Amino acid sequence: MNSGIAVMTNNRRFLLIAVSLALLGATQASPAMEKAAWDGVWTGSLGNVSKITVTIAKDKVVNYVFRGAPMKIVYAKVAPTMVSFGDPDHYKMTLVKTGDATASAGYNGRRGHSQAALTRN
Repeated sequence: MNSGIAVMTNNRRFLLIAVSLALLGATQASPAMEKAAWDGVWTGSLGNVSKITVTIAKDKVVNYVFRGAPMKIVYAKVAPTMVSFGDPDHYKMTLVKTGDATASAGYNGRRGHSQAALTRN
């Protein structure tokens, strides 16, 4: 009789673990969904002076505009919470997600270092 209780207890434990794992998997976003969350046009001002626009589409930085002029993009990496891109000879830009439609940006380049708060339009 005790072995029957042990089997029922083990079955309940297995069921509880299986349901917990299924719920955990259902609540986590896929990496593709997280990356796609960057897609859009991000705008802000470096140092509250120089207007910038960063356009991201399909996990790629496709356009960077600084003071109205498009800038060359040599490399870009899009991750779920961070985007980095630039031209190693001229500048490096790093965006860090702070909300669904907000990010902070850091610029390092010939003009020094500057920060920006970006919003997705």
